Amino acid sequence: MKLILGAYSQLPQGSPDEEFEALLAHQLSPLLTTIYNNPEYKVVLKLGNTEFEWFEKHHPEINMLIHNLANKNQLELLSSTYKDSIFSLIPTHEYANQIEKSTTYIRKKIGNKPKGLWCPYQVFKSSLVSVMELSSLEYIIISQFSSTHNAVLFNKPFIMNELGKKAVIFPFSDRFSKEIAEAYRTKDTSEKLLNTIRKTAKSAMPSFSTVMINMNQLMYSAGNSEVFNIILKSGGKGCILPSEYLASHSVNTNFYFPDGIYGRDMNTSGINSLGHNILKDPYLTKTFNTVNSLRDVVKSYKKNSTARTNLDYHFIRCESGFTYIPEYRYNNLIKKYVSRNFAQFFNVLYQTPSQTIPVELYEDCSSSPSKLIIQKGFSALLNPKGSTINLLTVNQADINLVMHNGAGLYTDHLRNLSTDKVVDLGNKTYECLNSDKKNYDYVFSETADLDSFRITVKKHFKFRQASFIVEYEVENSGKTAVQNTALEIILNISMPEKTPFIYDKTQSRQFSISDKTVPLTVSIVNDTDCEFSTREVEHSAETYLGEKLFYQYTQIKFKKLLNLKEGEKIAFSSLFRIDVYRRR
Repeated sequence: MKLILGAYSQLPQGSPDEEFEALLAHQLSPLLTTIYNNPEYKVVLKLGNTEFEWFEKHHPEINMLIHNLANKNQLELLSSTYKDSIFSLIPTHEYANQIEKSTTYIRKKIGNKPKGLWCPYQVFKSSLVSVMELSSLEYIIISQFSSTHNAVLFNKPFIMNELGKKAVIFPFSDRFSKEIAEAYRTKDTSEKLLNTIRKTAKSAMPSFSTVMINMNQLMYSAGNSEVFNIILKSGGKGCILPSEYLASHSVNTNFYFPDGIYGRDMNTSGINSLGHNILKDPYLTKTFNTVNSLRDVVKSYKKNSTARTNLDYHFIRCESGFTYIPEYRYNNLIKKYVSRNFAQFFNVLYQTPSQTIPVELYEDCSSSPSKLIIQKGFSALLNPKGSTINLLTVNQADINLVMHNGAGLYTDHLRNLSTDKVVDLGNKTYECLNSDKKNYDYVFSETADLDSFRITVKKHFKFRQASFIVEYEVENSGKTAVQNTALEIILNISMPEKTPFIYDKTQSRQFSISDKTVPLTVSIVNDTDCEFSTREVEHSAETYLGEKLFYQYTQIKFKKLLNLKEGEKIAFSSLFRIDVYRRR
């Protein structure tokens, strides 16, 4: 049987131009040129809408070349979800709509309709089988290697039955994928990788028929483009496309692929499933639950209305699947992309006052629903768990100032300075005492025991157009005098870039962080003196061009000393202001 060769790219939205350039120069352009110069060669190609859009803007000739090769029947395109949302993370009833959007986009952009389906990051759902006929696609192509079960499954095309529906599954060989993934993780030299590929092709070529290569894992070195030539030259006389194979061969074998993660596209060590990875990470959990709540918001608008169209546009980008891939956990570029679409989504809500906007969103399923506040300058999610702000999107700057992995804004700790014992109020769900009719003011209260002390913390949030105030009232609600104790207030602020923390050393009530790239300034003004400290948090994250260090957030910690008699109260407040300036 002739070789079926495919190539795919899954660059995350928000990736820098240098990664797109590397994809084009190191992988895609050499491959397409080889195919163009050799009429007997054919290739299956999967590119996301992100790549097509970038090529259209920066290198339109690539889209034209893909169009020409498709017309010459040398290239077959694969469809997927519209913005590479992962099937297991979106409702089943949306599968057909997502695939149709992607298929229509590719058909209009390239001029040829995709014939097969690709699962983003090879996260497979058996329920996809039921929508294949509706989507007018002929097959699903996916690795034979189940990462979830650590096993190689069927190696030839087969028919899969699911709830009375059928679909053809094309499993592709794991041997090349395994070698390339290992070389990518260790950043082997091109010479070492190519020698390994030659040995693999020589020993394995007679035993398999389908190969798919992850171009992103080869981008780190320009010399890796030779991988395709080695496989093509070892594949015998020419190539065949999956649709051509189905037209000339009958597929009678029945087999079943279980749900799970397939292939070698992501590092799955330490996780059982993508859902497991999300639950382990507070940022991912909050993002995922917020997206699911916003899905219901979109549905509350009339179909085909201008507002619904705008919300759909931004929402489908908010649910981009790349956010949840383990390798990108600390990659701020990916987080910025998602936060920008959150900001634009909320801005559309603000501009449609006639629409009833929900006051509560289930941002965190483990606690009471968060309060959604939408103002002219920003939108916020106020979570009763910890009485903290877990999302703060700045409309003009399109940035979420709380997009890190740590706690939100105004998270509180009670600390006994004598014993150093700490009560984390961020883990407690505050009681919501009352709010105003416009849902701009909220009062939360929580009582905690610390050693022999009983302390009640009341927080009054007042939201205005470009700022909000947090008024604290701390009461000794026990029968023992509170001594040598502190209320620690933590703000983890994710600015667009790492920027200097500015304050007047002669007093400790006013602070600011500015960012020239937006330009954006965050100011914090307290009405009383507090001890304070700051630190900048960075994390390294894997990118396709190597590991990079990313700024995550600036932590500001205020410490208010408490020495309270029985029944005594103290009150103080903190103003948080956001200023976005026009570029000159």
